Amino acid sequence: MIKIALCDCTKIKAEISNVLASILTMRNKDYAITLFDSIKNMNAKNELFDVYIFNENSHNMRDPSFLEFLQHLEDFKKKEKQKLLIPKNRNLMLIISNPITQDDIELLSDSINSHFSYDVSNFILNVLTKNGYEYIPISNIFYVEAASRKVFIKTITDEYICSDNLKNIFEAIHAFGFEKPHNSYIVNLSMVANIKGLELELRNNIEIPISQKKAKEFKIAHKNFIDARKA
Repeated sequence: MIKIALCDCTKIKAEISNVLASILTMRNKDYAITLFDSIKNMNAKNELFDVYIFNENSHNMRDPSFLEFLQHLEDFKKKEKQKLLIPKNRNLMLIISNPITQDDIELLSDSINSHFSYDVSNFILNVLTKNGYEYIPISNIFYVEAASRKVFIKTITDEYICSDNLKNIFEAIHAFGFEKPHNSYIVNLSMVANIKGLELELRNNIEIPISQKKAKEFKIAHKNFIDARKA
């Protein structure tokens, strides 16, 4: 359920609602709109929304109520630290004219479409390491390996050792083009350079084993991934 807050947008609620309906219904996403007559009343609700739409006439960056709203967002983000997979940009904030213009409608449409795109670049892996929580863009991950009772995440530039397990990580990122060629590995299919027999080579020249048991399933998944990117 996508939760949308309209703040001081009473006069243009119908127009905004029509735009949101056309976008989100087409994406088969359920949504709920809550109307607030002021930022102060929205803060009193003490609820996190996915999208915040403000009337430009009432929006003031220096207003104490708006500063309180920003602090609420930070407090909610701290509570989300326990989630393994989180959107790169958790909340979308838009300023709309009153009366609403065609430019506003296009901005609203483009922003909503981009924000809720189920794209690998829009998500980060949130893992606990010995240095605290690390936020890793999943598009940067080459592979994940379980070894010596530890989980290693190898990215384009770094390696992280996390306290989570391979099963949880795989469940979080599987839908974004990650597969298991072996019980001890998860690989980013977009990083695969070559497959020969029971071994694959990644674009960073690292070689990963493919288990006999998983070979057929993995190669089919890789072919389907490549075909989908070409389509």
